[in-house]
Amino acid sequence: MDPSHRGGGTGRALLLACLLDMKLKGYGYAVVGSVKDINFFKKTVGAAEIPDSTPGFYRNRVKGPKSDG
Repeated sequence: MDPSHRGGGTGRALLLACLLDMKLKGYGYAVVGSVKDINFFKKTVGAAEIPDSTPGFYRNRVKGPKSDG
């Protein structure tokens, strides 16, 4: 991602929309997977890091989008 695109509010808006949708569907909390910097989530929604958490069963099970090539 081009660093000049950061700070425009798109990520914040997407996160808040996703969490609102989850709340409306009855979820009481959300778990964020592995991220490089948790500060965005802490600052935006007051996320808390789970101490000593490590990837478990689902590690490497989520596949990215298929390439067109």
